[in-house]
Amino acid sequence: MEVTVLAVTKAFGRYCIAGMKNDGTWIRPIPQPYVIPHDEDRFWTKEQLTFDNEFIQVGDKIAIEGYAPKHLRYPNHSEDFITTRIKKVGHLTVEELMVFLDRYAEDYIDFKNTVNGNSGRSLCLLEVDSFYHRMTQFDGKTRITMGFNHELYDLDNPRTNAGDFIVKDCRWEDLILKNAVPDIQHNKLFLCIGLATPFKGVDFPMVIGLMPDYEVPVAINN
Repeated sequence: MEVTVLAVTKAFGRYCIAGMKNDGTWIRPIPQPYVIPHDEDRFWTKEQLTFDNEFIQVGDKIAIEGYAPKHLRYPNHSEDFITTRIKKVGHLTVEELMVFLDRYAEDYIDFKNTVNGNSGRSLCLLEVDSFYHRMTQFDGKTRITMGFNHELYDLDNPRTNAGDFIVKDCRWEDLILKNAVPDIQHNKLFLCIGLATPFKGVDFPMVIGLMPDYEVPVAINN
C-alpha cells in the first residue's frame, strides 16, 4: 500500500512514523520484529528510515507491505501496521501536501473524541488558525509545549496541562530548541495529533505533525 507520511517523532533514540493512505485511512507503520513485551520494537532506527541517504520527512510517499496485528498491544493504537517492507516512492510538494491535508482534515468532534481517548484510535488531523510554543520546566527537565485556538478548542480536558500539547514533531522540536522557528506568515496550517502509549491509564495527546503551507527546514540532527 502507499502512505503519505504526516508525522515523524523520536523516542528512546528511535523513531515513529504515521501517515494516511490515499483514501484517508490512518496507518502507523510498525517495524518487525513485533516482540512482546519490549516497547522499543515499535520504533524504527534512523538507518531503517533513510532512503538514498535522505532521512524520511513529512510529505514523503512510502510503499509498505505487511499486515495488521491480530491483537493490539495498546488500546488506542488501532492504526498499527506491522511492516515487512518499506521504501520511499516519492515526495509531495507543499502545494500537493496542502491539497491532501485539506481533503482529509477532521472536525471538532473527531478532535475532542480522539484527545479524550474516546474514538478507539490514536491519530487525528486538524486545520488550525495559529499556534504558539513555550518552554516549561517539569521535574527539572525542559519540555516544549504548544497551545492552539484556545477559544475554538477549549476541551476542559483534565488529561492535558491547561489544553497544552507537547510537541514531538522532529522538525519543529529541533527548530524550537535552536530558536530557529521560521518567521513566515502562513495561510494554511495543519496539525497531526497523536496519543502516546497510555501511562497510568491516561492517553496523553501530543503534536506529532505540524504542517504549514511553506517549506519547513529539515531537522539538522535527526
